[in-house]
Amino acid sequence: MTTGQGKHTYKVIGPRRGGDPQPQALTAGRSRLTLTTADGPPFMPRGILRVDSDLVSDVQPTPPASVPPGALPEDEKPMAMQQTAWLPLVLWGQALVLAAAAVAWAHARWGRPHTWVVGVPLLGALGLAVADQAALLLPNLL
Repeated sequence: MTTGQGKHTYKVIGPRRGGDPQPQALTAGRSRLTLTTADGPPFMPRGILRVDSDLVSDVQPTPPASVPPGALPEDEKPMAMQQTAWLPLVLWGQALVLAAAAVAWAHARWGRPHTWVVGVPLLGALGLAVADQAALLLPNLL
């Protein structure tokens, strides 16, 4: 395996399925890599399959942090969300509700074909704006 610390060689201990015992705990200065995937046929997994492997090459020291502590804003830390996205989300949501009401009014006034031509792009654009703001409220996983 190649990481930011260099090339490492691991020896596979063996596969492990759900309910199997975990391998022995490591001593200090050792390392283990566990690959996890689904077990069973494609698109119909039946369980979890883990493949454990122990490091056989030399252990590399942990490099210093590339970003000093306190340098990242709160919004960009792991599992953080952008609290400032609430107001735009509410405003875009209100615009979407008003546009939906306007499209319903236009349907009663103009009929189906004209309303379709005007309403679908409008509601689609506003729906995308709402979804974009809602996505900012999801936890930051990068």
